[in-house]
Amino acid sequence: YRLVSTESELNPIRYNYASKVGTKVVNIKDGFNMVDFLRYSDEGQLLGYVSCYVDEVTGGIDTISELEYIYEDSVLVGYREKAEFMGQVQETEHAYHYNADGRIDTVRCEAFDEVTVYTYNAEGLLVEKTVGYDYDGVVEFESKEVYTYADNNLVTIGYMSLDWETEEPSFSLTEEKVYEYDNLGNVISAKSYECYYDEDNDTLIKNLWTGV
Repeated sequence: YRLVSTESELNPIRYNYASKVGTKVVNIKDGFNMVDFLRYSDEGQLLGYVSCYVDEVTGGIDTISELEYIYEDSVLVGYREKAEFMGQVQETEHAYHYNADGRIDTVRCEAFDEVTVYTYNAEGLLVEKTVGYDYDGVVEFESKEVYTYADNNLVTIGYMSLDWETEEPSFSLTEEKVYEYDNLGNVISAKSYECYYDEDNDTLIKNLWTGV
């Protein structure tokens, strides 16, 4: 099996492959005419991708951003990204650090003093991704994603942000994605919920969005 599309009212996504039976994705197109064109080495190693806007009327293609993966001795150690924003081109570089199990545990972007920390469970599954900023050697975390699993299948992603209005700043759930699977382990449903805490009734409220 291979993934060919994700159906969503807001943003359906299509995956195109190099051949009818292969698994090498060559481009990914979303519902807003954005296309990621993937680049590979002769040995099949993913080198990066170019994100473009494709005008369906004229056929014109505008490059929005470019991403290049950085390898050392065939090990992925980071990536460089070039993107245009408000008429200006910005270039950044992200560096990976691995833990003793060979999994990425930290990603740093010096341009923004951004630090991303990854936490895994005993089975090696990602359970938390926390993003913060380095202020003169002290990292203050401002957002996180929490992952839960069932039979090694990802079932929820909770998006949390730091709530500064509380007496002691803490993370609060702002969005949640929920996935369902068939008997073969293929995703058959993905739903997204907007979340907020109702202080008056001491209840967490989740409102279903029409698309993911």
